[in-house]
Amino acid sequence: MDCVLKKHLKKEHEEMRTPAMEEMTYICPLMDRQICMWCCLHISHIAQPITRTMTADHNAGYADKIVALVGRMDWDDVWTTCSQCGRRA
Repeated sequence: MDCVLKKHLKKEHEEMRTPAMEEMTYICPLMDRQICMWCCLHISHIAQPITRTMTADHNAGYADKIVALVGRMDWDDVWTTCSQCGRRA
């Protein structure tokens, strides 16, 4: 299965440094759809308040699009879900 974010984050998927992570997919409780581990980790690290600023600076595609795609108010709202997910590293 393909990551549901692949069509929204084409550049990020093409430039993936660890392509094997695209093969690992999970149902994301944030999106209620299947995403790859690469996207999961990036979303989680941007959502986490401690790593948010540094991660968002280096991953502008995710930082700019995810909140709108999932229909959340802000990254703190995203973190409420990500922090409780068992997949989060």
